[in-house]
Amino acid sequence: MIEQKIAQFSETINDCLAMLASDRDVPSLYEPIRYVLDGKGKRIRPVLLMLVCEALNGQVKFAVQAAIAIEVFHNFTLVHDDIMDNDAIRRCRDTVHKRWDESIAILAGDGMMALAYEELLKTKSPHLERLVREMTRSVRIVCEGQAMDKNLEESNHFSLSLYLEMVRRKTAELIRVSSVCGAIIADADELQIQSAAIYAENIGVAFQIMDDLLEVRSDANQMGKSLGSDLSAGKKTFPMIVLKNKMKKDEFEKIMRKNQSPEIALSQRRDIFRNLCVQYDVFTDGEMLIQKLTDEGLGKIINFPEAGRKILMDFATFVMERKK
Repeated sequence: MIEQKIAQFSETINDCLAMLASDRDVPSLYEPIRYVLDGKGKRIRPVLLMLVCEALNGQVKFAVQAAIAIEVFHNFTLVHDDIMDNDAIRRCRDTVHKRWDESIAILAGDGMMALAYEELLKTKSPHLERLVREMTRSVRIVCEGQAMDKNLEESNHFSLSLYLEMVRRKTAELIRVSSVCGAIIADADELQIQSAAIYAENIGVAFQIMDDLLEVRSDANQMGKSLGSDLSAGKKTFPMIVLKNKMKKDEFEKIMRKNQSPEIALSQRRDIFRNLCVQYDVFTDGEMLIQKLTDEGLGKIINFPEAGRKILMDFATFVMERKK
């Protein structure tokens, strides 16, 4: 049931994205934008927006433009994130700055931000002003999360609480606002809107923890993106933080120095790191936290209609059982 619903909404999103900017000139701007939007991502955020709207008995047809706006903005963040991390692969294809150059990628990202707002403003809702405020607030929060990520990358002082706060802003915020916008478009009451927010924020944090675990134990072909760049850059991911807390300080620092050494192949560094994660039960710890966050999020939507609550429970299960 949920797989069919997700496939249906994803198809709607992909069809709309294919039409977006299809008739614009200035190829140096719109060709890379079309390239990004044709990347066939997971579409988790726009699908969630539409699911929440439906779960609260709203008309999904009025949620499509906002869903497109969220997805375009999300892809903008990926373009700029790839530049900052110097990643070469995204969704099994060259990243924009590798296929073109950094200047084109930055410009394409800026253009996508404008397109996102153009789509959002097409939403037929008496609450359009609030939708715009929510989106704008999320733009700022995502930027804060990205800045926190870079700060942690350059710092030797990090903790699980700092990591979770960074993730809440950088990753979970767009998932949260997707859910909130879906509830607003459905004309939900304030309690349901706040419940939708907490549900999605928890799912968003759990999603990033899962991504961090997959970064270590999957392969690049399965994930469809560069793997190991987080390790090389010294990013403070969930596995790294758990290892820091469990290992002796000198042993952990020795491993970190080795894993940033250009003299050792990246694949070998990932193997060393993966073996440590197995040895210190990092994957088990991550899976337990993912389950805890998911359960807490699902507990917040008890005030949703029963059928809608079931859809969002199935969606959470679907997302957390992903392999890439």
